[in-house]
Amino acid sequence: MKKILNVSGVYFLLYIILFVIVPFICDSIGYSLLGAQGEFISGFITIAIISIGMIFCTDNLLIWLMCSVLYFYFLIAYIPEGAYGIGIWFGRRADHKDVAYFISLLITTGVTLFWVVVVWCTIKCIKIIKKYFPKNN
Repeated sequence: MKKILNVSGVYFLLYIILFVIVPFICDSIGYSLLGAQGEFISGFITIAIISIGMIFCTDNLLIWLMCSVLYFYFLIAYIPEGAYGIGIWFGRRADHKDVAYFISLLITTGVTLFWVVVVWCTIKCIKIIKKYFPKNN
């Protein structure tokens, strides 16, 4: 139960940083989160926070996959308009009640899950290498 709460906290931290703090900072300095800049920022922050969470909380992939549902509900609750291109569908902004907006939230959650699996595989490979090739002093 403690691991589930810790991973939920990591997802909440990821959500707060990506969808509250970064858009606020970018709006205040006039920086756009659309296009490659936004994708790079969100990808870098996502990988960093998930890596830290897997190292310090748990690397159990099942827990991370279960808690991703909570991350999806965070996305449903609030996203700044147009942040990272979410809700922009074929050049037009989709309404919050539109199916296109819901699909873009699913895609965003899917991309986050992709990075969770990539980070998990990387951490598992590092652990296997450390186990079978111990450092000789």
